[in-house]
Amino acid sequence: MDQASIETILRQATDALGRRDASAVRALLQPLAGPTAIPPVLFLLAQACRVDSDGEGELAAIDRLLALQPHHLGGLLMKGAALSRAGHEDGAIAPYQMALAIAEQARRSGQNLPPMLASEVNRAAQWVERHIAERAARIDDALPQEGFGPGKRSEAIDEALAVLRGDA
Repeated sequence: MDQASIETILRQATDALGRRDASAVRALLQPLAGPTAIPPVLFLLAQACRVDSDGEGELAAIDRLLALQPHHLGGLLMKGAALSRAGHEDGAIAPYQMALAIAEQARRSGQNLPPMLASEVNRAAQWVERHIAERAARIDDALPQEGFGPGKRSEAIDEALAVLRGDA
């Protein structure tokens, strides 16, 4: 398929996604979603799967996208969100933190993220902060129950807890 045809299909799929017509997006992208799929196809496909509440399909498309472009900001944000929605909060931290690092690097180099993407980055930052605080609190509650309260644990454990909280 030539580049002009691919671009036409991508525009049509984007329009269909805007209408939240995930079935149309998936039908349009199916011929392009084979083993040689390009990142824009995989990103749109992941979004269509999300609209369809197909978490498995969404993660599969995102994983293929990230295999091609490991620093794809939108893909990392989607992966974190998909894992979180699936109840894998601890698994969501890594893609979210990678996305936050990429967004910060872009900001430092003077690049402005599109408003929608910037909003997703802010949402991810709040999620990570909240999740780390909740996880640290669970650990802080569990340690004394196991006999490792303050003053009864090694300096290494206290240092690890500080790292977990982002204090070190």
